[in-house]
Amino acid sequence: MTLKIIECKSDANYEKYATFFLKYRKDIYPLEDVQTIVTLMCDIYLRSHIFLLFDKQMNTVGSVTYSFEHDQNEMIIEQALLHPDYRGTMTFIRCMREIIDKAIKSMPTIQTITFHAEVNNPYINRMYSKFAKKGPTIDVFGVKRNLYTLDKNQFKQLQAKYAI
Repeated sequence: MTLKIIECKSDANYEKYATFFLKYRKDIYPLEDVQTIVTLMCDIYLRSHIFLLFDKQMNTVGSVTYSFEHDQNEMIIEQALLHPDYRGTMTFIRCMREIIDKAIKSMPTIQTITFHAEVNNPYINRMYSKFAKKGPTIDVFGVKRNLYTLDKNQFKQLQAKYAI
């Protein structure tokens, strides 16, 4: 299953992100109202890198957003969302590898990769816990999130383990 990964740079792609994210927002933020989601999206538009995943027909099948911590040693994966038809496959791992590899090449100071997961989302927490260590819980715009971290070397070991 080959997917095309594109970083949003145009209004058309930002619109595709907004449409996809709003459609599937309850999958990663099941308890949040639209006002909170729009606030979160505005923050992402202002400070994050947004990637879209497309199938062969160029249908949007996923999105990933990340930012860098101020010292640029930490990459923060804020959202990773896949169309339901692509869940339970290796799609997430393969796409994250490509996106993280690009980020590390553009920002070689990255030492840690942190994933945010809403506390009330068992699916995302279970997925992240398979390859990253659970850390503290934080509050982001009133949303409680668990943090899962791994360092750059652990990420390279995962690449080898899954041969991806």
